[in-house]
Amino acid sequence: MSSQETPVNINARQAFGYSDKYLYQDEVTLTQGDKFLAADKLTYLKNENTITAEGDVNYVDGGVTLYSDKIESQLETKQATLYNADYQFHGQGGRGKAERIYDNGLDLYEFNNSTYSACPPEDNTWALDTSTLYIDNENDMGTAYNAVLRVKDVPVFYFPYISYPISDKRKTGLLLPNYEISETNGFTVTQPLYINIAPNMDATITPTYMTDRGTLLATEYRYLFDFGTGTLHAENLSNDRIRDDSRYLYHFDHAGNFAKNWHFSADYTKVSDDYYFSDINTNYGTQSDNQLLQTGKISYRESNWNSELEVRKFQILGNGDTPHIVEPKLAFSAYQPIDWQNLQFDWYSEMTKFDHNDDDVYPALVFISSRHSPYRFITIQCLSTQN
Repeated sequence: MSSQETPVNINARQAFGYSDKYLYQDEVTLTQGDKFLAADKLTYLKNENTITAEGDVNYVDGGVTLYSDKIESQLETKQATLYNADYQFHGQGGRGKAERIYDNGLDLYEFNNSTYSACPPEDNTWALDTSTLYIDNENDMGTAYNAVLRVKDVPVFYFPYISYPISDKRKTGLLLPNYEISETNGFTVTQPLYINIAPNMDATITPTYMTDRGTLLATEYRYLFDFGTGTLHAENLSNDRIRDDSRYLYHFDHAGNFAKNWHFSADYTKVSDDYYFSDINTNYGTQSDNQLLQTGKISYRESNWNSELEVRKFQILGNGDTPHIVEPKLAFSAYQPIDWQNLQFDWYSEMTKFDHNDDDVYPALVFISSRHSPYRFITIQCLSTQN
């Protein structure tokens, strides 16, 4: 049934008829499909198929609940205008107040002199004050003009124009900037740019200007494919004015299955110098980190056994002790319950070649084997030869 054919039902304690005009008063309710309206007074013009509701108006449809002083609605097109209204969207959230709200009947709303927040009721963590705000529920997008961002009711930033998603849907655009003043870097401003490449890929480009050091450019790429998920991240400060040097950070991580029973994972981080984390804020390390893991692992897994091949090394920052390099480690484990006297067979074997960047430290080949049935025997063989 089309919207023009959807019946309108009106109930009230008092009703008056004047040719094509009908007036309803006292506990007035109107229903049309999934729309509901309650008011103190309602005027219905039959020929124009319009209503005007006044006095403690409550309006509900499938997408929004509103409370208003007055509402004017065209029943055929489902267009409506509300005055001095409080609103609450359903599903994705979003609430606020507006002097005027226009509903075009197609899930697009225009708010004039309004506030908007996605926080729960009674939570004022953040809100936008706008002169004009458009909420497009079909495309899950909000667009605001002359917007002031308030955090805990305190104005913190002004946007002449801003567009943002109102659900979990991602959108390419500028993220909120960050400002900081420190003795290490001076005045710092960071402006991230988010790029929605595809449903399974995105990127963030973040330039950071530091008055004392220069401009750091960070780029992060994230992906999700059938063979796994991972992150590629790079930071570069081409000319640090304090250190008089080029500085960088590289990071890569991945985990996933690339064929039946085959799994691959990697975690690699490298920086240009020992003082990177103490000088530059990053999400991929802190000042307390003095060992950066650089590892790759491939494994084959069955229900009762699996094998694994791993290489592992570290970047040591400062004067920390340098650990051995694992190149590589080959491990095998198996488990099999035995249907007699609660016995079980459990086996683990590992052969690892250790090396070291220091020529004075011996390399080593270590073999470890253990078995449980139900007793355990461990043998360790270490073969060392000087370089």
